[in-house]
Amino acid sequence: MKKLLLFLFVLLFPLASAVTLSMSPQQIDFIGNVNEEICNEVTLKTDGGGVLIGEDRWAEEGYSERKLKQHNLESSELKLYLDYPKSIEINNNEIIEVCLTGKKKGNYHGALLYRVEGKPVRVGIWMNVSLDSSASKITGKIISKIDEEENFSFLVILPVILTIILIILLTKLNKKGKVTLKKTNKNRTY
Repeated sequence: MKKLLLFLFVLLFPLASAVTLSMSPQQIDFIGNVNEEICNEVTLKTDGGGVLIGEDRWAEEGYSERKLKQHNLESSELKLYLDYPKSIEINNNEIIEVCLTGKKKGNYHGALLYRVEGKPVRVGIWMNVSLDSSASKITGKIISKIDEEENFSFLVILPVILTIILIILLTKLNKKGKVTLKKTNKNRTY
């Protein structure tokens, strides 16, 4: 009987294979402005290789606890657009790029999960998102966030400063012109 059990164990042992799967870093942060694409790199590792299936889950805006049960929303419901490989075949390890663009200002918390296709192995990392809408654009006008009083004082002081700089430059050019004329007159032969 013992020999039969040993024989079955040796015969069936190769069929039982363990798959390990890991992701790093443990958390990624997306900090930026609304409509800005923000990217991070994530490393996926598996011993046995295979096809990995990815999914992302999100909690309501402002929720930041690490309870996966509360992360039951899709990114599109929060006006977040996440770009990452939904299905990827890897042998040992692979570095992927995860990019996010948000359409609405706020703080969000999500999880990026991967599982091995056909196996009960799943792993994930946390994602923190902080989007601000105060992106300043370079224009020919004064930035609108400056107070009207600051605008007024800036507009009064700027011409005075420019006039002083112009007088200094003209004075220096005039002095250089006189020096140059004296030198050229001395060097001339009549």
